[in-house]
Amino acid sequence: MSIRRVLLLYMFENSGHQLASIAIEKALKDLDPQVETLIVNSLDYINPRLDRVVSNVYLSMLRRTPRIWDYLYDNPKVVRGTNGTTRVINRLSSVRMERLIDSFSPDTIVCTQAFPCGVMATYKERRRVNIPLIGVVTDYMAHAYWLYEGVNLYAVPSEVSREDLVERGIEERRIRVTGIPIHPKFRQEQDRNELREKLNLSPCLPTILIMGGGQGFGPLRETIRCLDELDCRFQMVVVSGMNKALEKRLRKEKVRMKKPIHVFGYAGNVDELMEASDIIITKPGGMTTAEALAKGLAMVILCPLPGQEERNGHFLTGRGIAQRADDAVEAAQIVSDLLRDSAKLAWLRSKARDWARPDASFEIVRLALNGSGC
Repeated sequence: MSIRRVLLLYMFENSGHQLASIAIEKALKDLDPQVETLIVNSLDYINPRLDRVVSNVYLSMLRRTPRIWDYLYDNPKVVRGTNGTTRVINRLSSVRMERLIDSFSPDTIVCTQAFPCGVMATYKERRRVNIPLIGVVTDYMAHAYWLYEGVNLYAVPSEVSREDLVERGIEERRIRVTGIPIHPKFRQEQDRNELREKLNLSPCLPTILIMGGGQGFGPLRETIRCLDELDCRFQMVVVSGMNKALEKRLRKEKVRMKKPIHVFGYAGNVDELMEASDIIITKPGGMTTAEALAKGLAMVILCPLPGQEERNGHFLTGRGIAQRADDAVEAAQIVSDLLRDSAKLAWLRSKARDWARPDASFEIVRLALNGSGC
């Protein structure tokens, strides 16, 4: 293994892209303890103020005007109309990244988000260097802003993702199906009874995990209320993410709930919460989905965000890996049906394990360390 320095680039704090970078770094260290790694929020490095503005605008758009994001996301007209602007932004950004590249001297660069991937592809073209560049797609379908000649290798979640990139003009030799990189701890099987005791959960009750992504999006409160009205027995675990207001409300309201409910904020032990659960109700973010599959959870998709999550949802439901609910009432009904049909619940959990790629981080790391395809 010749590579000793790996630069990992993402965008947005507390995002799936950041978690993917952390997962790859952990796998790197496990396979080669001598490797030097550096994880950088690319937009924050280029312009900290711009990073905060872009993050706030993006989150605000998803909350208040999701239809605008739906229109902008991977729209061919928008892509063509912004090509010139994108090239200018990538070029200017690549100039600002030079100090980082020169100081760290990476042997390979891994990008878990499209923006830094485009910046680094432009950097390579402008400086006429051939640093191996790997683009790691963390959703089940890549969008047009991933497509650059300077990317040596694309690591994609599935065969469908690979075929889509080929149709978009990327040569097959530049694509590897690896899965979505999740932290190596999701590979580890743990004793469910011990975990439930540790988490103060009943060992006898079915457990429903409810998540809204890192930002706590979606109708979580409404879903919890609908679940609480069901006449079957179970317990709920809720992860509200960075949504402090939601966490505070849920902690106040849980004393009035008929069913046991355990509330977590931004949880660092999602692997344990998933291991202890039977069913997950969630938005279909790429990372959450990959983690849930690795833990063999029956998945109920609720209110996916437009763009990448909507596509993830189509991918999962189209293959029978997950069931979709359009509102809280339907989500609760699906849960009720699954708890009453143990065979169907077991089948969904088995289906999840069949599609899981818990070793994805290590597959990506081996490609990088061995220089395969680069």
